[in-house]
Amino acid sequence: MQATAVRMRLRAARDPSQGRGRAGRWLKLLIGLMCIWAFMFVVVPAFDSLPWFKPVIAKNKELDIKVTALFYSDAEETSEAQNYLNNSKGFLW
Repeated sequence: MQATAVRMRLRAARDPSQGRGRAGRWLKLLIGLMCIWAFMFVVVPAFDSLPWFKPVIAKNKELDIKVTALFYSDAEETSEAQNYLNNSKGFLW
């Protein structure tokens, strides 16, 4: 048991990445959160000011089109497929 502990200490002494430990992981987490924040509040809103998106956005607002609703238009087909798979699984197994 002592030999294992000694080996672990020697390995930690040789490996420079072991020394950072918790602080390095917190730093990576903060950098990741900052990237997500920047994408949500800087990159995506910048698309509104791009010249080739302005006419599309204006037309959607003019016609009162809710573009996010288009993603959920296949709900009935999806539930039908799920029922089919569940029924066939119950029949086959």
